[in-house]
Amino acid sequence: MNKSFMPPRMPKRQNDGIEKPKGIKDVPRYLKERVGGFLSRLFYIVSLVWEAAPRLLFAMIFFCLLDGVLPVIGASISSELLNEVAA
Repeated sequence: MNKSFMPPRMPKRQNDGIEKPKGIKDVPRYLKERVGGFLSRLFYIVSLVWEAAPRLLFAMIFFCLLDGVLPVIGASISSELLNEVAA
């Protein structure tokens, strides 16, 4: 197995090992650790899916975009219908 496809290192503690910020100046460090851990796991999962079946990844992206666009289209159709009924 390629080294780039190794799972990200998990924190040692059960509650994810990231200390909560002690002050406002400590917030950037906390956000960097929190978001960095999330993105490393996300990219690992994407790389596993890409290695297994790239078409599956494209289908997942397409359906996610479709889920985001369909409510907007439905709302615009509904507003047009309501405007016509009101007129």
